[in-house]
Amino acid sequence: MLPGGGSDGWGPSEHTDAWNQEKAIQRAFYALTIPRAWDLNGYSPVLVRFTGGKKNGCDIDASRYFFVHWDVYNVAWRCFEGESWILAGVRYSENSICGPGTPGMPCTPQVRWTLDVLDGIEEIRDGKWGGITIDDLIHGAHNTWRANDRTNKLGDPSTFATPKSGPETLADPRLDITVPGFIRIPVCSAEEVKKNLALGRKRANTPNYPCN
Repeated sequence: MLPGGGSDGWGPSEHTDAWNQEKAIQRAFYALTIPRAWDLNGYSPVLVRFTGGKKNGCDIDASRYFFVHWDVYNVAWRCFEGESWILAGVRYSENSICGPGTPGMPCTPQVRWTLDVLDGIEEIRDGKWGGITIDDLIHGAHNTWRANDRTNKLGDPSTFATPKSGPETLADPRLDITVPGFIRIPVCSAEEVKKNLALGRKRANTPNYPCN
């Protein structure tokens, strides 16, 4: 579960300017800190890109990359621009599955690195946390990645979004939190994640973890 208490979603209508500004700051704050909270809680959030599916890229089977059923991880699945995207996470330890058995040992453990469902994602779906949505996080991460020539440059300060008016801009209910550089979550394919995990790469080695 994400830290803190969360708050109900909100809209800028029928409230005072001060109330709207406070809620806008909350929304911007959560957009910046939710990915970091996941990281600190033992996950590394990643926007996983799936290409080549049927029906304009929207018909994919990602089940081999997850332990959970598809209807669980599909909470954070979206399809746009002819491709599928799943906001997921990875844990910092491998999982084991039952491999071919041997006499006296019907299940031989085999290591299998997999994607995971981010803890608390259902709370974001319910409109808490300043009104942040899963769509905000997915499109914000995608826009940052696309603005950097479809590469991850999360450790480069020059790629951070820098609102011209500082706190005044963050307090504007019209602030678009999906602008490039604001939401910073790495983007890559499931195979790239799987390869990096199998190689033993750690999050301390790169700000783009688990991607290149």
